[in-house]
Amino acid sequence: MGTLSDVAKHLLPIDALIADQLIEGVRAAGLTYRQIASATGMSINRLGIILRKEPPPATVGEVGLIAGCFGATASEIILAAENVAPRRDDYDLVSNETINEFPDGDDADYDHA
Repeated sequence: MGTLSDVAKHLLPIDALIADQLIEGVRAAGLTYRQIASATGMSINRLGIILRKEPPPATVGEVGLIAGCFGATASEIILAAENVAPRRDDYDLVSNETINEFPDGDDADYDHA
């Protein structure tokens, strides 16, 4: 069995969403790779890998360093990435006829619903 270092460092969906948040922040702030590299001590090559969404994904530390360049924290970036997926609110459950909460017709069984 291989060690953790033997495992390929694939980009997971959350990694891509985190990179999207970083890209958005960098663009909004008008930062160049050189400016970020100078401020963080990261190489331009590593920044390019992260911001092109190539593996290996950014570490939490790298997320924090890059985010700090445009006034955000790693926690804020990760939270924003986690909240990208649309969330269904409770109103949708009762107002959307395409959502069948009781496919077996048990909606009248109040004691067991």
